[in-house]
Amino acid sequence: MTQLAPHQQRVVDEKRELDERLQKLSAFISSEKFTTIVQDEAERGRLVCQEETMRDYSAILAERIEAFGGALATLPVVDSCPDSLELEIQAKASKGPRVTPAALKDEIASAHYFTADEGVYGHETLNSESVSTPEPQGPLGLLTICVLKLRNGFTVLGHSACASPENFNWEIGKRIARENAERQIWPLLGFRLRDELARPVLTDADAAADLAGTPRPDNSTAEAADFLASVKACDLSGDAPCEACQ
Repeated sequence: MTQLAPHQQRVVDEKRELDERLQKLSAFISSEKFTTIVQDEAERGRLVCQEETMRDYSAILAERIEAFGGALATLPVVDSCPDSLELEIQAKASKGPRVTPAALKDEIASAHYFTADEGVYGHETLNSESVSTPEPQGPLGLLTICVLKLRNGFTVLGHSACASPENFNWEIGKRIARENAERQIWPLLGFRLRDELARPVLTDADAAADLAGTPRPDNSTAEAADFLASVKACDLSGDAPCEACQ
């Protein structure tokens, strides 16, 4: 195990303490007591934002610890913390290029949230159709949608459906819809990374051949063409096979 410098150990301790607080906050937000104890909707929103910020902060600390080398193995894996799997991957299976949570976050340019009821109302309003009366507690009002626009302009979609109107919570619905939308990004970034890794590496010899306008040295097609050009064509007139037919 790598011996940590004092300042590096402080980062490890800071992340451990942060993750413990994050775990407790996440458990509270996900519990039924959340809306009972925190009755102000604006305050509930601030707590959810605090949780998201703490997750981002934890991910940054994890990247710093990973750069220390071997330090992540000293961190306990807390199963109930969403970042625990990332920690375990960094400690045990992070030798090659991979898609990280931080890389995924960087791909998101903007996030947009609305209920299906608001979407229908907006569509009817914009298209001058017969506008229906919004039903916040109706079936469409219980479906929260998150649209994430990525840096290249592509969009992914996530949603959260609440069965009982009494349990609907806008902030929790946004959070679940956001998590479901982000799950759509993982395979996209994985495919892009695999595509990059599968691309042939341009060697110095290949680059020199390209600049000279000559075939690359590992080009089997060019080699075959050079061989055929170097031998005489067979006119089938001799008794013995020619060089090209041997």
